[in-house]
Amino acid sequence: MLVTTAIMGILLSIFSDQIGAALGMNQRAYQNRQSLNNQLIASVLLDSARTQSPLGTLPAPFTGNGYTSTVFDPSNATLGSSFQQAGLSTNEINDDGFGSQRVRVYQRVTGLTQQVPLYTRSGALVQLTYQVGAIYNTTCALTGSGCNPSATGVPGASAQMTNSNATTWTPTAPDFGTQIFSTLPLQKSMLQTSVDRMDKLRDSLLNYFREKRQLAAADDTTNYYPAPTGPGAPNLSGGNPATNQSCYDGWYDLSAANVNVLAQVGLGQDEFSKTAWGGAIQYCRDYDPTVSGANKIPHYAAIRIHSQVSLGQAPDGAIAGNNVVLTF
Repeated sequence: MLVTTAIMGILLSIFSDQIGAALGMNQRAYQNRQSLNNQLIASVLLDSARTQSPLGTLPAPFTGNGYTSTVFDPSNATLGSSFQQAGLSTNEINDDGFGSQRVRVYQRVTGLTQQVPLYTRSGALVQLTYQVGAIYNTTCALTGSGCNPSATGVPGASAQMTNSNATTWTPTAPDFGTQIFSTLPLQKSMLQTSVDRMDKLRDSLLNYFREKRQLAAADDTTNYYPAPTGPGAPNLSGGNPATNQSCYDGWYDLSAANVNVLAQVGLGQDEFSKTAWGGAIQYCRDYDPTVSGANKIPHYAAIRIHSQVSLGQAPDGAIAGNNVVLTF
């Protein structure tokens, strides 16, 4: 026994470096796999915000089945299908997939805002509301560990992410594999889509006016910007520009069924009546900020949206400062 023990001691001393290196390689491989999973999970959550949420918002963290502030609610079949398409097995989304089930944490901060020019570098300022998320692994086992569930609601060693620390938050060891992601780029992309729609809308209305004007007599002063027509069409003319944000006519909701303005200029109502977030685009066919009188030449029209564009709200009829107006 003494000889055997001595031989084992000698072998351990010889191969200790190799054993340590092998264990280190296994640990690195484990962490690399979890980091890759976190990247895939973040990508799926961002894609869900883009394709499944009208306002471009991330899915909420899930608490249930013994998990606290984790990723996936098993009752969400749509999200589950997206994870499977990304190559993720459902048994390694909320934890690492090993026997101890060391839990994965998903934190999400909502209500962050940024003001940006409507045309990226110029134009009126609009407010984008966005979110920041973080996915990371902990060493907390699903059951039998003192850090899951956590009194703070966030398993592991890292602090809770809040509105005040979202831009500076970092994980705390031994938590690892962190992926931090934001919906701000998505919100900016949706803003660009909305701007493109409004530019197309303005061009189409202006071209309609010019074509009608070219066929008229030289001294014709008619306002040829289209008004709603047909049965049940509203007639909002005679508005008070002082209380109607410089509009002598009414602000027509282009998404309303009885407002056929878009059809008159050859545009689809489903696409061009709203922003990318579903907020109404409203149209005034007799816009005059100088308050010189109804239907006075030169004729101007305008469209308007709510300045907090990413909330999907209709323009504010009471407070003009809450709207962005584009004239033509």
